[in-house]
Amino acid sequence: MTRLYRLSLATVLATFALIVVGSVARLHRAGAGCGNDWPRCNGSWLPPLAWEPIVEYIHRGLALTVVGLTAGTVIVALRTPGVSRRARVLAGASLGAIAAQSALGGFVARWGAPPAIGIGHLTLAMLFLAFATATAAGAAALRG
Repeated sequence: MTRLYRLSLATVLATFALIVVGSVARLHRAGAGCGNDWPRCNGSWLPPLAWEPIVEYIHRGLALTVVGLTAGTVIVALRTPGVSRRARVLAGASLGAIAAQSALGGFVARWGAPPAIGIGHLTLAMLFLAFATATAAGAAALRG
């Protein structure tokens, strides 16, 4: 149970950092810092040394980290004996939400972001954060 708790807590913390960096990118118009080139940044695997591309690249790196942590959380939740069905469902819902969020983020990066899409991206981020937090809370309760 401790591994599930640690992974789910790391997912929550990384997600919070991702939302903060995403907000900085949006407020400082750095979201287009890598152009419409995804997953690369302006045709390169490393961003140019300028504010906008670096912020956007950090956002993308954190997003990959969150996807990996979420996948790990789901695997541990499914393979650990004694984990409640609720915790497994929440972990699975987190994976579904981050998959949708990643697709939407890729769409935004590749084709631009009208305000409604940007609002949807943030709303989905909050939904994912809620699922991840509920998973961590469930894992904490199981930990004893």
